[in-house]
Amino acid sequence: MTRPQGILFYSALCLPHAGALSSSAPPLLLPSIPRVPLHSFDLHRHYLNSESPVIVSGVLSEDSCDEAAGMLMEMFADVEVDLQRTVTRSSKKTTEIYRTSLGAAVDGVMDSCHDDARFCFCEGLLDGLPSARDLCGLLRDARELPFVEAGRDWFGSFPPLARPSDCVVLAGAGARSTFHRDPYEWTGTSLCLEGSKVWRFVAPPPRSGGGVGAVDSWLRSYRLPSAAWEDGGATLSAGWQSDASLYGIRSSVVPSARDFGEWGEDDPERRLAELERVAANVEDLALDFRGLDGPARQSVVDGIHCAVQYAGDLMIIPAHWWHQTYGLEPSLAVASQRCGGERDAERVLRHMLETALNGEGQEGRWQEQVPTGILGSDFSLFNEDEVENLLRSLFVFLGKVN
Repeated sequence: MTRPQGILFYSALCLPHAGALSSSAPPLLLPSIPRVPLHSFDLHRHYLNSESPVIVSGVLSEDSCDEAAGMLMEMFADVEVDLQRTVTRSSKKTTEIYRTSLGAAVDGVMDSCHDDARFCFCEGLLDGLPSARDLCGLLRDARELPFVEAGRDWFGSFPPLARPSDCVVLAGAGARSTFHRDPYEWTGTSLCLEGSKVWRFVAPPPRSGGGVGAVDSWLRSYRLPSAAWEDGGATLSAGWQSDASLYGIRSSVVPSARDFGEWGEDDPERRLAELERVAANVEDLALDFRGLDGPARQSVVDGIHCAVQYAGDLMIIPAHWWHQTYGLEPSLAVASQRCGGERDAERVLRHMLETALNGEGQEGRWQEQVPTGILGSDFSLFNEDEVENLLRSLFVFLGKVN
């Protein structure tokens, strides 16, 4: 890994900089999620029969990552996007949104830090541009490599208005995503093209311990509608979000993005070791669980896992794992999702129907309204025509829900 920052960020981070790392007491370290190379990925063990996150390394080569990042900037540098800037002063956060070009946003994230963080979440950027077909094909083929024997992705057969979009995610050092679990209850993916991303997850307890609903309660979560079927139609999906943070306070001993950039040039092994160390250390990146009661706070802490994702890695995110990312250095990634017949389809369709039908006075009774045949089948056995017919029936029904 001779050029870990990639073509967008490397030169800007490797500037003269003086800094020293302080020693610290033995840290409390979080357990890591599995990392497997692409050639060792087992479809059944790591996806179909697993409900744990996993990093698949080597999905894209360094040259392919550079090619994809270069194509993206060549095509979209002048396209307007929303750059989010979050400033923290005395534990109070203020967030402003700036409308700017993607090229300017790349420059903007280079000034990002923990207390003045820059984050760009470009949903739908890759949609509908004929000249981007080669880029979209490269990204799609890469993220589907672990799933080639898993069957089709049902989202490809959703009507365009209901089909989830890929999202280009540009994050500066110190930038945090929201702390959330995903809408549609899909299997999420994230393909990193440049830099690195710290991930922290909260594992759901078994059903006997309340399942993911217990985590929702512990985190005092709230729902955010994310998709609707036609103008004024039924809401199809809503994610879960919390105001807690897995990266509330950053210790002064954490290396800077510039440190990581210099190590990437002069001492790559140290860069990797320091990224992994900080990601797992809850003293270096401290949790902010103000507002949660003591037992709830401890229950969440007991379920936290961590990982560092590098360029060329694909993160696979199961539906019920809460997660939040953090930048120790700038990164560029593409977030996507899949709905496989064997693992995801029943859960995704159930989520859509429950969200659409659980209106006022309907809590717990939504299943009574669902036409026979839409839920409860073994979707892994469906052929393409059966999938198309099922989805056609589903969306005809949802079109009648007000």
